[in-house]
Formats: sequence, C-alpha cells, structure tokens
Amino acid sequence: MYPVLISKTIQGQTLENAENLDVKQLTWACLCALLTCPGDGRFPNYVVEEGTRRIFCVDNDISFVEAVIHYYFGHKVQFSSALFCLDAKYHLDPGVLEAFIHLKPNLILNSWLEDLIQKDTAYRDLLLFTPEEEEQLYEENPEDRFKGTLLLRSGTVTNLLVQFYHLQDCLRQALKAKKKLIPLDLLPYLVTLRGSQKQTLDRWVYAKYKQAVASSLAPKQRLQNAIDRQVDISLTSAQADAASFGKPPTFEEIQQRKEYSPEKAQSELFAFTLNRYASHVLFGENQEEEWIEADFKRMVKGKAPDRERQRLVLNALIFLMKNKGLRPKKLTLMNCAVLDHTTLKPFLHIDLDYLNVSGCPLIKEEAIQEIEKRSPNLKTLYLNRCVQLRTFEKPRFPLAPTYLQFAKLEELQLMQCEALASIQLDAPLLHILKADKNPHLKALFFKTVDPYAKGSFTRCQALDLGMARKEGVRKILREIKNAEFDFRLLIRIYMNDPKFAFFSFSHKEINDKGAETLAQALAFNTTIKILELNNNKLSDRGTQAIVHALAFNTALRTFLFKSNQISDQGAKALAQFLASNTVLSTLHLNNNQISDKEMKVFAHALVSNTALKRLRLDFNQINDKGIEGFAPALASNTNLETLNLSTNQITDKGAEVLAQALASNTALKDFNLSDNQITDKGAEVLAQTLASNTTLREFNLSGNQITDKGAKVLAQALASNTALKKLNLSGNQINEECRHLLRLLPPILI
Repeated sequence: MYPVLISKTIQGQTLENAENLDVKQLTWACLCALLTCPGDGRFPNYVVEEGTRRIFCVDNDISFVEAVIHYYFGHKVQFSSALFCLDAKYHLDPGVLEAFIHLKPNLILNSWLEDLIQKDTAYRDLLLFTPEEEEQLYEENPEDRFKGTLLLRSGTVTNLLVQFYHLQDCLRQALKAKKKLIPLDLLPYLVTLRGSQKQTLDRWVYAKYKQAVASSLAPKQRLQNAIDRQVDISLTSAQADAASFGKPPTFEEIQQRKEYSPEKAQSELFAFTLNRYASHVLFGENQEEEWIEADFKRMVKGKAPDRERQRLVLNALIFLMKNKGLRPKKLTLMNCAVLDHTTLKPFLHIDLDYLNVSGCPLIKEEAIQEIEKRSPNLKTLYLNRCVQLRTFEKPRFPLAPTYLQFAKLEELQLMQCEALASIQLDAPLLHILKADKNPHLKALFFKTVDPYAKGSFTRCQALDLGMARKEGVRKILREIKNAEFDFRLLIRIYMNDPKFAFFSFSHKEINDKGAETLAQALAFNTTIKILELNNNKLSDRGTQAIVHALAFNTALRTFLFKSNQISDQGAKALAQFLASNTVLSTLHLNNNQISDKEMKVFAHALVSNTALKRLRLDFNQINDKGIEGFAPALASNTNLETLNLSTNQITDKGAEVLAQALASNTALKDFNLSDNQITDKGAEVLAQTLASNTTLREFNLSGNQITDKGAKVLAQALASNTALKKLNLSGNQINEECRHLLRLLPPILI
C-alpha cells in the first residue's frame, strides 16, 4: 500500500497560455508567493479557471525554500514562481494591496498554524501506516522520500512573520507614493533572516527575474533562465528537502517532532503574538511609551538552549525594531544564550529607562560599557545570573575613574553572578541594590554611602562590607574638593555622628554642585533633625539632589530653605518629597521663585502628608491662580498650623478662595497674608469666615489695600469670634480716626 494524493479537479488551462487573468486574484497570488517562497512554481502548477479567469496553485507543495543558496564561488536562485515571468501588461490591483497592508499577520499565521496542527494530528491519528512502514517508505528511495507528517524548518515562521511585516511596510510606502506596480516589482521586497540579522535578496532574485523578463523569450523560458534549471519536471524529494530544509531530515528527527513539527514552528509565532503558552515575546505601547518583553527560556533542544532558534528570533526582533522605528522605554531580553554586547547594541538608546538581561551568559564587561554609553538614563537595570560578568565597572586606565555613571539609576540587581568580583558605581539616586549570592564579590565602591547600608549582599562570602564601606567613604572624601564645606563636618554627616542633630549651611554661597556633594553625605544620614540651607545659590538642580537624598530620611524634622533660586522644578521635587514624608514638621521655602504652576503640586502633597505643621511660602511669585489650586487641600488639611503666604501677588479673588478654605479648615492657627493686593472686597469675605472660625489664633493682613470700610467689617467679625488673639491690619489705607477706634479692640494691631 502506497500513499496517493487526491485533490479537487479545476477546469481550465495552465498559466502559460492563459489570457485576461483576474487581476485581483493575480495580485493575491503574487503576494502569497512572496510570503511562501515557492520552490517549484512552474507554469503547469498554476491553473486558470474557466469563466472566472482566477489563478489556482496545483501540485505546488514545495514552499518556504531558501530563496537564494550561496556557494563559495557563487549562488543559486531557488525562488521559483511563474507569476513573476508574465508580460508586464498586468498591474497589481491597488484595492487588494490596500487590503493586504491592513491584515493582521499574527492572527493569520496563528490561525494557519493551528489548522496545520489540527490536520497533522488528525492525519497521524488515522494510523494509516505503522512506524515501520513509514520508515520503509521514507528510506527505500532517497530521491523520492515519503513523509507522513507536515514539516517546517526551524526559523521558517519567524522569517515568514518578518517578511509579512516588511512587505506590508514596503507596500504602504509604494501606495503612498502612488506607484503602479507589476508583479516583478514585488521581488525587491524579499528578505531573509537566516545567516544575518536582516538581508534583502533584491540583488539576486530580482536581478535574475528582471533580466529574464526583459528578454524576448517565451514565459516558460524566462522562468528557466531566472532559476538556471529545467522547468519541465518537478523537483525530486531530495532536491525539495535540500531547498526547504538545507539537508534531508533524518527519520528519527521527524519522529521525535522536536525540530520540524508545526507545533515547534508555532512556538516561534507565539513569541510575537502575546500567546502565554509560548516563549514570551511581547510588544506593547500606550500613549507614553513602548516596551518589549522577551523570555527565551523555553526555546530549547532538550535541556540545552536552542541557539539557532534563539538567534533567529533575536535577529527578528532587531529587524522589527529597526523596520518599525521602535524605541521601547522598557526592554526585557531574559535567558538568551546568544545575546552579547554586539546583539544588544541595536536595542539600546538614550530614552531606555528599564533593562532586564538576566540569565544571559554572554553579557560581560563589554555589554555593561555599551549600556552605560548608549542608555545613560536607565532607572532600572537587572543583570541577575549573568554568569560570565566579572566586574561591574569601567576599564582601568591611569588617572581615570573606574566607577560606572548612571545619573538616574534607582534600582540595580546583580544577583547570582558567579564570577562577579567588583562593583564600582556612581548612581546618586540608587535606593534598591540586590547583589546576593555572589561568592567572589569582594570589592565595592559607591559615590554615595546609601548603597552600603541599604544594599543586600547576603551569601557573598568574600565580602567584608564594613571594611568596604570605610574604604569607600575615605575615597569619596578624597575626591571632594569643595571649599564650601568643612571637611570635618562632612565626615560627621557621613558617619552619622549622634552628637550632631543640627547642621547649618546658611550663607555659604552653596551652588548646585555643592548641593550634590552635600546630598551624597545626607543620603545615608539618620541623625540630623534640623537642616538649614538658607541664603545660598541653589537652583532646581541642587534642590532635586538634596530632596532625592532625603527621600527615605525618617529623622529630619525642620528643613529651612529660604532665599535660594528654587523655581517650578525644584518646587515640584519638594512637593513630591512632602507627599511621602511622615516626619518633617517645618518647611521654609520663602524668598525663592515658586509660582502658580507648582502650587497645585503642593496641594496634592498636603492631601497625603500628615506631619507638616509649619509652611512658609512668602516672598515668592504666587498669584490667584496658584491659590485656586492650593486652597482645596488647605480646606481638608488637619495638621498644618502655620501658613505664611505674605509678599506674593494675591488679590481679592485669591482671598475669596482662601476664605472658603478657612471655613472648613479646623487646624490652621497662624495665617499670614501680609503685603499682598487685598482690598475691602477681599476683607469682607475674609470677615465672614472669621466670624465663625474657632481655630485661628493669629491673622496677618498688614500691608494690603484695605480701607476704613474693610477694617470696620473685620472688626465687626471679631464680635462673635472669641478664638482670634491677634489681627494685624497695620500698613493698610486706614485713616487716623478709624485707626484710633480699632486700637480699642485688643486683638487688633494697627
């Protein structure tokens, strides 16, 4: 008994002699040929149906061949399709091309592979042949082997998916340029991933077909010249195997179903289709960022990594990134046995803030240097289980620092790096460091002291953490060359001297660079309770450095920061600090450059802050718009007792908003609105609130534009207010007679 193929009969003629072809069907056929890469697309294998003039492929079962085979002394074109040897009178249908570029390759290929798997399973379940009979049929004639299953070479689906996307992108550009394409124009879009990251085939396949079509030969002879072989007969099984698989698969390989099965091919597709059952390669994007997540853990042969498959998938990712212009902010390439510094380069860019290359054995010092060079803005870096990584530092050159620099790095993981012996790092924002289970780790240096204390170094047998910290502090202090600071004072801050809870650096002309130096010391300190930085030259940059250093501080109670050069970004950093801080009770930010923009941010901070009792924002640039953003938080705040908003640009509109907030506030005791632009109108709405307020003890309205009228309304409000002890109205526009009367009321200063 021998296998027989039975298929539906199509009434018509072969393509060679057919005229008036259905152009839409021809267009689809050409697109499919480019995707399936036929190896035996001779004219007799295409039938044109009578009546409809539609083209059908028959007996064209040799597909996914290597389009070009390269030899030491030349090459051979194996892509064989008569569709590209027709006369140039047929133009591709634009409507079909437009429909094609909107197809979803992942969904189509997934459905196709599921169908192949189902049919392959059903066929094998029939048990038409015993294993012995299948082996006999396969081995008895090497030139005409019978295979009782569907076979797909490793990497075929990956190549198909990339070809699909590439073809869509090329056609999208062609349609945009309003090009009129003929079938031959599709051949420059052929690509392959095998043997390189990405290789176009136009100089081989397109060149050969173009030369053949340009001749006056008959269509059949054109195809023969394009592929340099006879086209009268089909390929033998051995020839087909060589074209599709590179070599004939052994019977054992087919039976084991590890290398050529549709299920194995489907896992490549799943790597691009968000399928949780495969070797996860996920693409994602939202309005803010793009990301790629790839875990190569399941791409294996037995217990060993399948390096060929991993390399093909990695090359496909590289190609898709370049082809689609992706710049993912988050990148995961885990457990990849072929990822090294060369293949990692295409993924690195300046906007990358998250990188996970854990479990990649070829990640060594060269890769770390590429990461530092190309992605300096990383916030998170995972390098766990990189077993050949020996040092996390720069190369050692005379007079050059050896520590890596990551200005924005917040989290670093270097766990289970068996060969790791040294970590040297300048990362001022680093607050999570996990370097556990590194048996050879013995050298540490950080430009801040924080990682020595907060880093995790369990089961690092060669490491003396206490000695490493002492040596690190000495090295840090040796590098500090800043006359703004007393060297001995910095040592006390670094070493957490419990005798010094109050530090004043006021009137020292400290600039942003000096602030960064101080921040390094403050990051580790847990004893300072009062910190003064008044009257210096700190701008937003220096403020951010100080605030980040204090982010996890649980000791500081008073922070005096007046008379610097803080504007919106510095204020934003301070507000974020306040939002999570649970101990700071006093904050002075007077005489800076804080404007309306960040008052809403301060408001959000006050909503979640439960510790701050005294806040000074006087002598800034806050007007009514800023007050509107700030007032709602003041209305619900239950802990702020002193608020100074004097010498800003608050008018009656702002006063009205503040009055509404005071009506429901039950905590504020001392409120300063002096030297603003409040008139009688504002005084009247404030008076209404004062009449019923029972918590305010001192209220300063001096230096505004209040006249006798406003002053009298405020005085009347005091008749029902027994809590207010001091109301300052001095420096307004009140005449002497009214001033005399107001002096008779004890709470009023005039």
